Amino acid sequence: MEEIKSFAVTVCAVSILSAIAGGIFSEERYGKLIRLVVSGVLVCVLLAQIPSIGDCSYGQGRYTANVNNERLNEEISEQTADMAADIISRTVASELAKYGYSVESVETVVDISDDGCITIDRVDIAADANEERIRSITAGLLALDEERITVN
Repeated sequence: MEEIKSFAVTVCAVSILSAIAGGIFSEERYGKLIRLVVSGVLVCVLLAQIPSIGDCSYGQGRYTANVNNERLNEEISEQTADMAADIISRTVASELAKYGYSVESVETVVDISDDGCITIDRVDIAADANEERIRSITAGLLALDEERITVN
């Protein structure tokens, strides 16, 4: 039962991320790339369940299938976190550019909990501009406490 729940949460997380990514980026510029990446991740999630389809109830076989699924789920979670961090970083840079701020880089650190929730741990922005204003714009955009945002 836990495997089914984990699978459903992972599929839902990938679906939500794909919807967010599709809404954030323009269809002309990033649409095809985002669909390709999300489709690849979704295929990996679906393929992760293939070892558990067969009857692995005889001793070591079930343990091996579970270990393989856990490794794949960890890899998918890492890829999903990296993709979410990249999307958030690009969104912040794009939004700050709309306000006329030149940003050298935006680094976002995210975490995915066991239940599939993605949280933003920290956003580091490298820019030579009004630090308080950049922090305020970013906090408003991401609905994040300003303490989690650093501007250098």
